[in-house]
Amino acid sequence: MSRFNREPHSHRHGSLFGGGALILAGTALLLSRLGYLGGMNPWHLWPCLLIWAGGLKLAGLHPGRRGGGAVLILIGALLQAHYLHLLPIDAASLWPVALIVFGVYVLLRGGRRHRHCQVGGTLSTEPTLQRSVLFSGSQERITNQRFQGGNIQATAGGLQLDFTGAEIDGEEAVLDVDVSMGGLELRVPRHWKVIVEANVMLGGIEDRTHLDETAPDIKRLKLVGRVLMGGLEIKN
Repeated sequence: MSRFNREPHSHRHGSLFGGGALILAGTALLLSRLGYLGGMNPWHLWPCLLIWAGGLKLAGLHPGRRGGGAVLILIGALLQAHYLHLLPIDAASLWPVALIVFGVYVLLRGGRRHRHCQVGGTLSTEPTLQRSVLFSGSQERITNQRFQGGNIQATAGGLQLDFTGAEIDGEEAVLDVDVSMGGLELRVPRHWKVIVEANVMLGGIEDRTHLDETAPDIKRLKLVGRVLMGGLEIKN
């Protein structure tokens, strides 16, 4: 049974965010149809989703630190003000500011996590991983001896997966990653050869693994997908 199935409140959190997102999208489209947005593209109201998510965190209705909610609201407000032409700077200058604000928060949050988090996290024995974190963090150890790959999503959050106690079923496993304004850390055994084929946009991928060429049974872990304004680190 997955970690998410053991936490019924995660469905409630997802429903709050998803329901609000649908209401915001429907409202924007309706206002556009009625002509209240003028010539503005209704999709330019998407920063309201960041403000909504930040409000949920500040109100304690979504997991994670409330300081992260304030950061999301600030970034969303800056981006929305840009689309409403209320700022004297263009998008090329605004995005770096948003990244700096979010980066400062991640650094501060990361320092607190290293002081307080428990080493090891939850255990997972699933052959195929399906993981998704949204404005939150998770840490797991994968121990399945017939690991086959899976799909990983980290959106404005952090995910740490430790595969050192796992083994790949066959010669290769494919892991599809989607990291957006978040961080993903993978720890793999020394006899796993990591092949990175993921696309990077305004982000970074760091492969710090050291392959043991003398291992009798070398496996391959292929990483596909994308890293958007986030980071992916692989190490032993």
